[in-house]
Amino acid sequence: MRLPGTPTLASLFDGKLILSLSGNPYAALANFDIYFYQAISVLTANPESEPEKKTAILASDYEKVNKMRRLVRAKYEDGKVSLPANNHVSSVIGNMTECNCYLDLPAQSHIKKGDKVQLLMMKK
Repeated sequence: MRLPGTPTLASLFDGKLILSLSGNPYAALANFDIYFYQAISVLTANPESEPEKKTAILASDYEKVNKMRRLVRAKYEDGKVSLPANNHVSSVIGNMTECNCYLDLPAQSHIKKGDKVQLLMMKK
């Protein structure tokens, strides 16, 4: 799975999981949420640990078309997802307090209000 924040590395040392994450705060947080819980799911044979996936209707436009897959911070509520954060750069995490999911955008995707989109829910 290719996510924001390359370089990211997962390894085992003496039976312990080591995640080496990107230096950008948002990329590190997003990668931790995704990779840590997937690794825990595999290591404990507990699929309930994996991030929950949902489909929702986009409540606002997102103009940017990305070259690579992107996880955009968002807020899911009642079957709709909105983008409460105006700033989506990796160095900013203060606006994460309003978010509860990642909008999972495939490479080269263009989405607009009313489109069905895929989400990865944040663990709380």
